[in-house]
Amino acid sequence: MVATLVLIRDEIGDLHDQDGHLCNAACQRLDDHGAIIPDPEAANQQAADIQRRSML
Repeated sequence: MVATLVLIRDEIGDLHDQDGHLCNAACQRLDDHGAIIPDPEAANQQAADIQRRSML
């Protein structure tokens, strides 16, 4: 499954998702200090992809 994420650039050039969260160019959410906020769903999907590839 693929989800489309729309990022909006504000007047100073920062990217925000539709909920107003600050994001980087790789669509990762950032906290107020610029640190990446881990996405557990993406991590779970990545682990499943790795496991599926190792079974081939």
